[in-house]
Amino acid sequence: MDRPAPAKPDVPLTLFLSADPEYFKTMGIRIVAGRAFANSDRAGAPPVMIINEEIARKWWKTPQEAIGKQIKFGGPYMEGNAMEIAGVAHDVRQMGLDGESVPQMYFPLAQEGSRSMTVMVRTRGNASALMPSMRRAVASLDRNLPVKSLKLYEATLGATLARRRFTTLLLTVFAGLAMFLAGVGIYGVLNYWVSVRTREIAVRMALGAPRPAILQWAGGSALRLAVCGILLGGIGAWMGSRWLKSLVFGVSAQSPATMALAACAVLCLAAIASGLPVWRATRVDVTRNLRDS
Repeated sequence: MDRPAPAKPDVPLTLFLSADPEYFKTMGIRIVAGRAFANSDRAGAPPVMIINEEIARKWWKTPQEAIGKQIKFGGPYMEGNAMEIAGVAHDVRQMGLDGESVPQMYFPLAQEGSRSMTVMVRTRGNASALMPSMRRAVASLDRNLPVKSLKLYEATLGATLARRRFTTLLLTVFAGLAMFLAGVGIYGVLNYWVSVRTREIAVRMALGAPRPAILQWAGGSALRLAVCGILLGGIGAWMGSRWLKSLVFGVSAQSPATMALAACAVLCLAAIASGLPVWRATRVDVTRNLRDS
């Protein structure tokens, strides 16, 4: 009400929800300024609302500045009450875990009722065991009141992630196959390297090179292969991570910790795959190879 009404095409769209005084505590939504709804926010009392931080950031400098201001729905273009802002709630992702927060307003359930509602219940222990008693509690209020469904909140969130989980599973299977092929490749390359350099290894050992030195030489070749693979793979993963952003939320698709963990996994794979060829390099029969040459 302290700002000029926007042009009719620019009237912002907002998500509306009705909530009772315990809603924010039950859902763990923090009130960053002002207050939550109270039992005094009932029918006949001055109309109030709670907005989210998205609205507060757009129209006021700080959430505290929005407290006490009034908002009229539709501006001068629609009939509507002017409602006082009683509090500012932390942004939540109502449209999905991977979605962005949208402008949102909450109204007291006692002032803005609804023909249907979703009841959230926070429990301790096994929530599934309470479902029959919850149905009985609703029936005790009105036997004709239908309960559409009872679901665990984790199951509801899981249903929204089913497609992404399937995609992630496919990526995991292909990543595991790629790791297996990488291990086979490292083993094949080092096995060929040892076969080609058998006589060279025999000469080195005949000239006094100890087995630990041969082991270090062959292991160094394996390490160079692994490091080159990690560098090339890291560059490719960093460039391709933009296509993975749609599959993750709450974490960065370009996490340095994840990249470092993947590099360690490749090093371990290279150590396992090169173990047998490197061991063969230290077991070369010097006498037979020098005689054959």
